[in-house]
Parts: sequence; C-alpha cells; structure tokens
Amino acid sequence: MKAEFAVDGLTLIGDLRVPDGAGPRPGLVFTGPFTGVRDQVTGLYAARLAERGYVTLSFDHRNWGESGGQPRRHEDPQGKLHDLRAAVSWLRSRPEVDAERVGVVGIC
Repeated sequence: MKAEFAVDGLTLIGDLRVPDGAGPRPGLVFTGPFTGVRDQVTGLYAARLAERGYVTLSFDHRNWGESGGQPRRHEDPQGKLHDLRAAVSWLRSRPEVDAERVGVVGIC
C-alpha cells in the first residue's frame, strides 16, 4: 500500500508492505544508494522480507521519485538522515508494527 509521511515540510512517498496474519510484527525501513528510488533494489528487498514476516517500508528520499523537494534529483545527505529518522518514527507509529523491533536496512 502507498505510504505518505512528512519531514521538514515535505511529503515523502513510499510503499508499506504488511504480511498476512496477526501482528504486531517487526518492521524494517529500507534505504538505498545515492540517486536510488524505491522501485529499484530497495523495493525488491522490502518485498522479499515482507514475504518472510516483516512489515517493510521502502520510500523515495526527498527530491527523488514521487517524494517532494526541490531541486529535483539533488542529493542531500543531511536531508536523507532526517528522512530516515522520520521513516522510522512513522513505521513505529503503525499498529501493525512492534515499535520495539524496528530496524533500518541500507543497500548499496
């Protein structure tokens, strides 16, 4: 399902994958290499781990993909850290997720 969350006045867009069955479940936020978007490798890993029982969130960082931010296709390392913190907070707030068992997966 499509996910939307806010950070620094921007709306970030992602994909939330929730496995079937009772929860809450452990959650994972996925982030990829510079210039990457969620439809690439992070989305593939997120889908695979959702099949194995994790609630997963892959998202487009600010200025990339469907997420907000200007200038487009501009790398902002500090902004990415803010984005990751916001993604973890958002995922922890979800009822499907065990807020004490949330991690971040970086894929390069």
